[in-house]
Order: sequence, then C-alpha cells, then structure tokens
Amino acid sequence: MSAWFRSSLVPALLAALFTVAGGIPAHAHGPSVAAAGASVAMAPDEAVAGTVEGLSVEDLTSGTVTRYVTLRLGNGTALPLRGPAAEGLAPGASVEIGGRRNGKALQADYAQIVAPPRGVAAMQQAAPEVEGTLAMLHVDDFAGGTGTFLFELHADDGSRRPLDLGWLPETLRSGMRVTVAGRTGADGVSIVPERIIVLSQPAPKATAKEGLIAKATTVSRVLVIMANFNNTTAPAYTATQAAAVMTTNSGSVANFYNEASYGQQQLNVTVTPTWVTMAIAKPTTCDYTAIGQAAGAAAKLAGYDPATYGYVVYLFPSSSQGGPSCGWSGLAYVGFPHLAWINGTGAFSTSVVGHELGHNFGLLHAAYLDCGAAPIGGACSVSEYGDRFDIMGNVRPMHFNATQKSILGWIPGTSVKTHNSGSTTYTLSPIESAGGATYAVTIPVTIPPATSPNRTYWLEYRQPIGFDSALSTLQVSGVPVRLDGAQVRVAKPFETYCGGCDSWSDDTQLLDMTPSTATFDDAALVVGQNFTDTANGISITVTAASASQLSVQVTKAGGGATATTVVSSPNPSMSGTSVTFTATVTGVTPTGVVAFTDNGSAIAGCSAVAL
Repeated sequence: MSAWFRSSLVPALLAALFTVAGGIPAHAHGPSVAAAGASVAMAPDEAVAGTVEGLSVEDLTSGTVTRYVTLRLGNGTALPLRGPAAEGLAPGASVEIGGRRNGKALQADYAQIVAPPRGVAAMQQAAPEVEGTLAMLHVDDFAGGTGTFLFELHADDGSRRPLDLGWLPETLRSGMRVTVAGRTGADGVSIVPERIIVLSQPAPKATAKEGLIAKATTVSRVLVIMANFNNTTAPAYTATQAAAVMTTNSGSVANFYNEASYGQQQLNVTVTPTWVTMAIAKPTTCDYTAIGQAAGAAAKLAGYDPATYGYVVYLFPSSSQGGPSCGWSGLAYVGFPHLAWINGTGAFSTSVVGHELGHNFGLLHAAYLDCGAAPIGGACSVSEYGDRFDIMGNVRPMHFNATQKSILGWIPGTSVKTHNSGSTTYTLSPIESAGGATYAVTIPVTIPPATSPNRTYWLEYRQPIGFDSALSTLQVSGVPVRLDGAQVRVAKPFETYCGGCDSWSDDTQLLDMTPSTATFDDAALVVGQNFTDTANGISITVTAASASQLSVQVTKAGGGATATTVVSSPNPSMSGTSVTFTATVTGVTPTGVVAFTDNGSAIAGCSAVAL
C-alpha cells in the first residue's frame, strides 16, 4: 500500500481490527501440556531519546541493499530501530522515539524530531574506507550469567578495528569480506559504520553429512600458551595441570570432543612447558588483542609458533593472580579466527575451554526459553546460557545438542528427519551413541505474516552415557528425574520471544515440558506426556522408551491446499471512515493462523488468530 494510504486509513483500520480475538492461551492439564500462541509478546510502551544513525548494507553477492536505522542513546548505547516510523529519519537528527521492544530492537510507533541533523561538521571525524574480513567475538561472563558480542574488521594490512555496531544486522555474518565506511568512534579507534559493502560470503560451515557417519577424522592442532605479564608473578599452575585439563584426564577437553563427535573431531594439543613472559606489563584494562599478540610473540621466542597451529588458547593470570580485571571467564572468536582467551587458572576447565572452542568451531549458545506456565508462547524470557544439557550453556560439560552436531557435520543428514504433515511415529537413538539411525526430528512451522518457516522444533533423546552421565544424578524435590523423555528445543529459524535478546545470539533454546516445577532439570517430554502447539496444529507424544531408543509420535495437521479470500466493508470506502477487513480460509481441515499486516509489518495490538 502507498505511504498516503498508511497515514490516512491505518488509524481507522486499527480501530476495526482491535476487536479480533487474540491467540489461544496455553494451559497444562495433568500429563498433557498445551502451548504456543502464534504472536510474539511485546514489552510495555517506552520512550527514548537520542541521535539517529544510519547504516546501509550493500550485498554485491545478492544484489540487495538494506538500510538500518539506529538510535544512539546518551550513554553511548546503539539501539536498533524498526518500523515505518523510523524509516524516514535522517542521520544526525535528535529525536524522541516511542514504541515497544522486540528483542534488542525498538519497534517505533512514533518519532518526534527534537532537532534537525547537525551536519557533518558536528559529527565525529570520518574514518577512511577499510576493506577486510568481518569478525565476531563473544565475551562469556559465566559467573554473572551474561554474554556480550563484539565486532571487528580485520583489515588487509593486519590491523583490527573495532566496529561499533551494538548488534549484528541479519544481512551480515562473521567471515564475510567487506568494505566499511563510516566515522571514527568516540574512543578514537573504533569505526561507527555508515556503509558496509559485502564483497563475498564467508566460507561455508560444515553441514550435516549425507549418508552414513563419515569415517574420516579431523585432527585439529591446538596450542595452549600459558602467558604471564612482565611485572607479575606467574601463578603456581604447571603445564602438567593444564595438559590434564586438555588431554590426560578422562573428562578432558580432547576426550569430550572425541566422544561428542563420535571420534570424528580429534584435538592434538600442545601446552607451553612453562609460563612464557609477555613483553608487556599488566594492562589497566582487559585488552585481549594486546594480550594475544604479546603471548604469541613470547611463545614464538620459546619455540612454539602460533601460526603453525589451527587453534590457539591464551591462558593468562586473573585479577586475583595479579592480572587485569576482565569481568569474564572466557572470550573467543565465533568461527574466525580460531583464537580463545581464558581469564585465570580457575577458569581453565573442560566446561570453559570446551565452550570457547565451540565458539571457534562456529557455534553460538544453547539457551532456554522460559514462558512461565507454558513451554512456549505468551510472555517469555531467554537465558543465554540456560540449556543445562549442553556445553554451550553454562552448567555442565555435556554433549552438544542435535542441532549443533548437525551444524558441525557430526551427524549425517539421513539421521535428521523432517516432519511436515500427517502423523508418524519415529524411533530416536540416544544422541551420545555412535551409529544411530535417527538422532533428531525437526518440525518446521510458518507463522504468518512470514512466508517461510520461522519456528523449528527439534526433538532428541538423551541417556546417561559418558559426558552425559550427570543425567542419572538429577533430582527434583528429592525425586530422580525421569530419563524416558524427548528433549524439545526450538532452533534456527525461530522467532524472537523476549525483550533484551535477539534470536541470532543462540543456536537453540530448550523448552520446559514440565514448567510447574520451576526447574529445567526435568525439561524432557516423558512417556505418556503430550505437548500440543494448538495454534499450529502440532502434537508430540512420547509413547515408549528404553535405554537404547525412544518412540515419539508427531502429528502435524494440514498439508492440503487452502484458499484465502479477503473482503472489506464498506466497499468502496471514504478516507477517514472505519473499514473492516474479513479473511476467510477454505480447505480440508485447514490449520495455522490468520494475521493482518500493514505493508508486510505486524500491526500493534492486532494479534494473529488461530484457525
């Protein structure tokens, strides 16, 4: 529809559509759990003020240009803006924005210009155009249960420039070759991007292998550099202790990757025999780049050239050991390059090192989705590290989930079944055991106004085997947790459910099939229990289980052709009058939802209606 139509008729249209009933509420009845309204809950209204910034991403590989609008708040935070009210804002203008949070973005309902653009002279100095590779890091504060993404441009001259993005636009990915133009940030070093040209896509990640499990084994060489500052005393921690964590202990990092990959991912680890001394004093801030460069140079002088290893882990003293105050346990690049930092010997464990190497391999996080009384739907929150059954969470060094093993290429494509319609019973093998015929079932769901799947359920089976042996010790209110259940997660693609988070920061989100106990230790859907996504016509029932297999029945209605007609009343209508639109869907047992949108965007207060 045209801009004139939006501004003239939408208020009347909204008044008519607000009378449409909302999504079906979620309830729990005995062993059955119903859930999943189709709409995403928004946070309460809020108003913020700041300066408008614009970012244009020109993708030469796809021939697309996407413009993003950001609001720079007074505290320096970059807040992404969404919605028609933000689209026409000029960079440099001082504005007040009112709207609702959707993830880290603010869906703008209105924009009031406080002052026009100040002009180039009032902005920071323009930064030179730089070509290089886009890189993303994750800072893991396990003690605080929070993480932060950092973004860099690795220029062709070897320099690394921080990018003040605040979030990663969906058109950008780590490893892309890009040209960045913008201005120098307030710190005098970083670049505030205004234009990014994508020159080439990142090298493809490993994908699920076709056919049977591949017999080929990948051996990755890992160098652990124990590095001390030149004005501090080296911690009383030996190379033998570090090697135990990495290789010789039964619960070592190398043994974890060997088991989780069914022997396909081996780690050949070298630990510097002593603490090497970096040619820098303890920094006043936690400058990971300077630490990495100094540690690498010191290791090379000692005969260990980091350039000859595929992965490098830097271990340096924490603040309690005389080192800098970092506020995190580990830090690693996601996918590129293969570098990780461990803050202090107390953090040098299988959980932390294995987690950071997971980032190096290209994984994000294993989160949980907490929707209160229901497994999914309504007002939800996400705990970035919340999946207690995955090393990419922050509880135990347990197996990567089926989604992540598929991303890493450790399970074959034939072992992941996709359920699109009808009713089928699947037999799942434990995710810990090699040679399974079926490791996972995926159920893609398309929730209007989307035209392609924007929610995907993943089902898998866990047993107390090897690194997952902790399953046998879990209890809820003194009662052992049942092991005859399917774990259910949503994985990419999935829609954002909470304020303050973005779906791109997690690979998966674990659902709690027993929300009444307020713990995720019993999150699995056990034998005799049923999960129903009523809005999307999905039913999941676990019918039987043993130590070697689990049977689960999946039903998804629909699959037949449907027809949708829309009529308006009155027709024709005059500007300023109320207009009611009615959608009618016909077909054999149609499922899904009906949602009205404004120029492709959701209408605030107008919920989707389940058929």
